[in-house]
Amino acid sequence: MTHPLAALEHTLWHSETRHDHALMEATFAPDFREFGRSGRRYTRDDLLPSGETHDIDATSTI
Repeated sequence: MTHPLAALEHTLWHSETRHDHALMEATFAPDFREFGRSGRRYTRDDLLPSGETHDIDATSTI
């Protein structure tokens, strides 16, 4: 059984859901902030679909 948080994280990686602007607006809070593994900071606006598409190679241990 997949953990609900892991399932939500996976929607952020899959092209079918990642490029759904309405879904991503509903997923990220207006004050959302994230720190990537590289140390780069991301805001909600950085993560909302912009029209560009690219594959994400990600894995989860959850």
